[in-house]
Amino acid sequence: MNWRIQWSKSAIRDMKKVNEPDKSRIWETLEKLIEQPQQADIKKLKGKAGEYRLRVGEWRIRFRADSNNRVYLIIHVQHRRDVYK
Repeated sequence: MNWRIQWSKSAIRDMKKVNEPDKSRIWETLEKLIEQPQQADIKKLKGKAGEYRLRVGEWRIRFRADSNNRVYLIIHVQHRRDVYK
């Protein structure tokens, strides 16, 4: 069973604010995360229980990984200057 992506309401709102070229890069990176997670630029976030960040150029994707259900829950997609506030 492959991993799948699940979006929070806030992440959906965030994606509406992203311009089209960056949206394409974000989608490509998420596909890469599903297919080859070891090659994605992932870092565990300190002080955020179970949260990770995925870097896509100037954008950061905050997510949780549920290994039991094999789901990546996308929490936020924001510019790097805003994501950690």
